[in-house]
This record gives sequence, C-alpha cells and structure tokens, in this order.
Amino acid sequence: MKNKLKISKKQILEFLNKIKSSLLIKRRWILLAIVLAVLAYCGFLWYKFVSKPQWNNSKKQEYINTKENKVKFDQGKFDKVISEIEKRKNEYNNKVENITDIFRLK
Repeated sequence: MKNKLKISKKQILEFLNKIKSSLLIKRRWILLAIVLAVLAYCGFLWYKFVSKPQWNNSKKQEYINTKENKVKFDQGKFDKVISEIEKRKNEYNNKVENITDIFRLK
C-alpha cells in the first residue's frame, strides 16, 4: 500500500501563484494600515499643537517679549550700507579711463 504523491508542475505553479497573490493582498493591507497610522499621528499632532495649544497668556507674552528684544533696527548701520551701495553704483556708472593693459595687447 504505497501511495505515491504525484504533483505536477502545473499544480506547483498554481500553488505559488496563490501564495503570491495572497502576499500582495497582505502587503496592501499592511501599507494601508501604515498610511492610516501616519495620518492619525499627523492629525493628533495638529490637534495638540495647532487646535489646542497649551500656552497661557503670560507664557505667550513672555515669548513675544523675547522675540522683540532680539530684533533692533540700527539706523546708523542702515545708512552706512545705503551709502556703500550708492558709492558702488556711482563707481559702476563712471566711465573707465586709463586702464593699464596687463596683457600688453595694444
């Protein structure tokens, strides 16, 4: 009573094809789950930091005060930069005369 198991190439290919298609379906579900998890996390972050910030009015005012102290307009430096720009502009507009030919082409 020996039973020999005969498996054809066609049966093996069908089996492998079924495994392949089931793996593709599983991959799609896993990918969908990952995308949904990322979207849920982004929604949570948006809700936590944008929709319901945890700063009270005193902390907001302290933050505003620290930012105001760091930006100061220095009129003297501004005028110096503007005068330098005007000087360069005038030098550019002046005609060039008596330039020595360093390559002695003339």
